[in-house]
Amino acid sequence: YDEAAASYRSTVLTAFREVEDDLARSRALVDQERDQLAATRAAERTRDLALIRYRDGASDYLDVVTAQTAALDAQRLLLEVQSMRLQVAVDTVRAIGGGGIY
Repeated sequence: YDEAAASYRSTVLTAFREVEDDLARSRALVDQERDQLAATRAAERTRDLALIRYRDGASDYLDVVTAQTAALDAQRLLLEVQSMRLQVAVDTVRAIGGGGIY
């Protein structure tokens, strides 16, 4: 009985630690996502302005391509952060015992 109780206690403590770690990671990723979203919006606005400047003859197409590349890079990074945040949510569910197939 003592061995089973110790094993159970260890399992519960591990789950609590994992949930706490996941919540901390989640908070950090929410902040990172907010910052990356702002960066993405800024890059998209720069891309749009570069295209307008090109259409108006104020710049060459290289500026447009450079701005498009920066916007795509920012979008990719945003998706990576969002993916990490979702993975942490899955990890949290698993840590609280929700990983089984029902």
